[in-house]
Amino acid sequence: MIWLNKGNIPYVPIIGLLMLIVSTICFVFPQIFDADFDSIGLDEKVDSRIRYSALALSIGMLLLFYRKFTLQNDGLIFVKCLLVIDLGYFSTRALSMLIHGFSSSVQRTWLIFELMIAICLVIIIKLKKASPR
Repeated sequence: MIWLNKGNIPYVPIIGLLMLIVSTICFVFPQIFDADFDSIGLDEKVDSRIRYSALALSIGMLLLFYRKFTLQNDGLIFVKCLLVIDLGYFSTRALSMLIHGFSSSVQRTWLIFELMIAICLVIIIKLKKASPR
């Protein structure tokens, strides 16, 4: 995040907000990219919503709140970025499963896996903040 200088780039939060809007549109209307969305199975519906919106959501959140990241430790910033990306996938999967039902064991497994990754990343962030280096 060093390349995102706080003073020189005032349009970065605006681009982040636009990415969040695009992510929301792609999540709500997956038929834009997948014409036969209504005829596919549950797993594919959840995957389609995630495929088209999760990464845009994560990048939008990173760009919208990039000023919150401190430049004191690049390793910590990298782990925080990984956490935001993981939470983007987790939240879109959870919302997709709320819409289509929690009957898919594959999607529940991925949801638990993404939650475990988020917990590990939070622990790493806490340990890095506590270390004196």
